[in-house]
Amino acid sequence: MPWSISLSSPRCACPP
Repeated sequence: MPWSISLSSPRCACPP
């Protein structure tokens, strides 16, 4: 899943 999902998710899926 793309880190862009973090825009809609409360979780921070930012790249390292």
